[in-house]
Amino acid sequence: MKKYYSLFLVALVAMALVACGDKQQTPAKAAPVAVSGNGVTIAVVDLDSIMAKYHFAVQANDELMSEAEDARVNLNQKARALENKMADFQKKVDNNAFLSQDRARSEAEKLQREQANLENQSNQLGMKLQEKQVDLSLQLQDSVDNALKILNADGRFALVLTNSAMANNVLYCDPALDITDELLELLNKRYSKK
Repeated sequence: MKKYYSLFLVALVAMALVACGDKQQTPAKAAPVAVSGNGVTIAVVDLDSIMAKYHFAVQANDELMSEAEDARVNLNQKARALENKMADFQKKVDNNAFLSQDRARSEAEKLQREQANLENQSNQLGMKLQEKQVDLSLQLQDSVDNALKILNADGRFALVLTNSAMANNVLYCDPALDITDELLELLNKRYSKK
């Protein structure tokens, strides 16, 4: 089934490329055009524009970056404090400042536990930020999906493709097929109502 779907998608993209190659450039605000005689209409959404201009995506990215920076600063402060403690410990060892081997061993074990705890905190913060990023990505995908349902309530698009610098599955497309601005307007309108 997946094989047939992939072949169907490739055939539609090929038809779009042929149709786009035969048409003259039209303004980006023009309505998407049918790419075959059977009325199939394809539209394109530039995901990079969504990420850069959708208020929710911008705000979520800013919050995530701020949280990551705060965590990095906090961990760096703790790491420097631990390095200072380790340097002090090494000076004490070098100067025979410990009254007994047991006291030195106890201090070394304490520092090792602190180091392991700091590594654990770093890993937990990394996982927490990654989980938050996944959650925000799912929220963004849900917003886009719901907005596309509203935008396509009249059924004018049979297929909406994505175009992105990171995952581009559209090699060329007539700008008339690009509905990014229309989708962005709807997304931001819906987001501002919250």
